[in-house]
Amino acid sequence: MLGRMILVALVSVSIISVEGWCAYQDGWFTPLQMLQGGTSEGIPLMAHEAVFWGDLLIITPVLVIIVGLYSSSWSSREVIAIIPGGALISAVMHAIWERSDLSDALFVHHRMTEAGHLHLIYMWWTIVILLEFYFYTPKVKKYHLIAISSLLAFHVFLGSHIILASCNFAWYQERPWTNPMTWVVILVAWSVIFYRSRRIRTY
Repeated sequence: MLGRMILVALVSVSIISVEGWCAYQDGWFTPLQMLQGGTSEGIPLMAHEAVFWGDLLIITPVLVIIVGLYSSSWSSREVIAIIPGGALISAVMHAIWERSDLSDALFVHHRMTEAGHLHLIYMWWTIVILLEFYFYTPKVKKYHLIAISSLLAFHVFLGSHIILASCNFAWYQERPWTNPMTWVVILVAWSVIFYRSRRIRTY
């Protein structure tokens, strides 16, 4: 079990690290790099609350804990069956984000960057593990479920960029809290997390 946890940690951190390196090479890691590259407004990777910091400090530890505590109850057949679904969800989400007029480290002028492709892979990996946890784990300790679901809900909120916008940086003047779709996405995601949490058998 420890071996699986180490593997998940290494794969996750490696993807995020290479993602950061690609963003740095593209001039999209820090706000200063972005500004020096001629873009006056956007979201460099270092400012991505969910994509960079959230994935590194919230999602990766959650994945390690889930695999360490519950992967022994999963079957190879289940994992293989979920892989295409995880890929589809990640691809659809990135296709939606690609339509944004605001460039960031993952999409510059509606074109997915190398960092964006790596995040697509990381999200695919993440979704597969989360689907296994929420749909195929027979029983979960109640406090584990509460902690994991709460962290995921917080990660969704980070992805809205509301915290980033409240800092009022000159290079990010969007006001996501004024966009109804921001709250629709948050509420839908929270509802799915809450619904699946209620459906899982706990002890």
